[in-house]
Amino acid sequence: MSPESSSDRVDVSTGGEAFVEMMNSNGVDYLFINSGIDTFPIHEGIAKLRESGRPTLEVILCPDQGTAIAAAHGYFNVTRKPQVVLVHVDAGTMQLGGGMHNALRGRAGIVLCAGRAPP
Repeated sequence: MSPESSSDRVDVSTGGEAFVEMMNSNGVDYLFINSGIDTFPIHEGIAKLRESGRPTLEVILCPDQGTAIAAAHGYFNVTRKPQVVLVHVDAGTMQLGGGMHNALRGRAGIVLCAGRAPP
């Protein structure tokens, strides 16, 4: 294995920025999100990177977790590119159940992420 080159590294100052840069480096175009208090660091990371002129993904704000996973599933079906869904921790993750079943049966490439509730 070769050592990581300096061109592969990106300076970030928060976990939210690191999460966004990870998606950028993996070619994620859209983040399907059901926003809440536990996802604000991601919004802040996107805003900071946009302000500095760095490329960022587009946020697709979904009013419900089921909407988020269904939209990601549909977009995967059209593009064949894996999609990313970010929801609330606890009940938000649990709410994805039916959509997860549909995605599994449809063999959709979806990365599911959940925020962390503040202490």
